[in-house]
Amino acid sequence: MELTNLYGLPQPLVAAMRRFDALRGDLDQRERSITCTRLIDSPRRVALERTHGHALQEDASTRLWALWGNAIHQLLASQADATCLVEQRFTARINEWTLSGQVDRYLLQDRGEYPQERAGTLQDYKLSSVWSSIHNDGQLKPEWVSQLNVNAWLMEANGHPVTQLEIVLILRDHAASAAARDPTYPQVPVLVLSVPRWHPEETQTFIVERLARLETALYQGQLPLCDDTERWARPTAYAVRTPTRKTAVRVFATRAEAEELAQRTLNAFVEVRPGQSVRCERYCAVAGFCDQYQAESRRLAA
Repeated sequence: MELTNLYGLPQPLVAAMRRFDALRGDLDQRERSITCTRLIDSPRRVALERTHGHALQEDASTRLWALWGNAIHQLLASQADATCLVEQRFTARINEWTLSGQVDRYLLQDRGEYPQERAGTLQDYKLSSVWSSIHNDGQLKPEWVSQLNVNAWLMEANGHPVTQLEIVLILRDHAASAAARDPTYPQVPVLVLSVPRWHPEETQTFIVERLARLETALYQGQLPLCDDTERWARPTAYAVRTPTRKTAVRVFATRAEAEELAQRTLNAFVEVRPGQSVRCERYCAVAGFCDQYQAESRRLAA
């Protein structure tokens, strides 16, 4: 993939992005080799990236937050000591595949100075938005749960027992003023979130099923469709609006519900908010090569 710089970002930033790309190398291009990050991703997306990678472009302006995330990982690596493993990659063979994952931080022993840090804790550091920390009734993103459980499976396959899983969430847009006004808003810009641990057999079943989908996509030429979660799909919504309000009176999942309220509300009308596949439209480099996305785009435009 070619990294462009259409908006003239400073050279050191672009150079750092290219350096991190080079450090990753060809891990996801080797025969029947997959990283944890790609394993939990859409098999269709992975297959299309391998096929069309030489023709893809991504602008440096879209990679800034990823760069800061990489910088945090470099900072973690500089703090490694005898009590923990930091930024290390582990591999295991399963069903003729080589699966690998790079763990952010794994505690080898209790740290008396920090009694909450116990041996066997596996941590993953994420740079994210406040919205990501509080949306969906506080539920963790499914891909975060999958990633940590797969990495825990890899750790134990390499002789390191895992006792608990944690996401360390660094909130890039935290506002102290909002925290002062709203007690439900994150009060500090760093959250430590406990991640539910899957049974090892459940994790292995998950891995085997994901590898089977990859086998179909990469070596049998049958691209499975991306599901709603993989597309970050938002369904069509129906908003009841009035000329005097900037925001909707209410938003409904069905037109019938919206029209019923609009009839009872003075000067109200129904605004249709078409469904979106947010990832496909904004964040997928291979959307231009994806027949599923092209078909959906034609359907929505009709």
